[in-house]
Amino acid sequence: MHDLHRCFAAAFMTLMVTGQPARAGDPVTYRCDDGSEVMATFIAIEPPAAIVVDHGTLHALGLRRSGSGARYATGDDNPDVSFWTKGEEALFAVAGELERICKADPR
Repeated sequence: MHDLHRCFAAAFMTLMVTGQPARAGDPVTYRCDDGSEVMATFIAIEPPAAIVVDHGTLHALGLRRSGSGARYATGDDNPDVSFWTKGEEALFAVAGELERICKADPR
């Protein structure tokens, strides 16, 4: 039930940020190298987006150009928050903090 609330929150936030109704995928939990967890919900809108929850904070990120994988960020140049995925792994970065290497939890 907790995941349902997070999914709803992600879809609602997407509607508020973009003005578009959203089709959200199931939330994916990533376990990071520092022991933390990050939850990402990928939103099927144009352009694609992701809602990333870190320590209770929701980050609305847009899809950005990348050479490999999918990179979501708050902006193109020097973003405050970025979430870069490739396969089951992700690199999560928040300005002023160390980058975290995360892996999708298969549960």
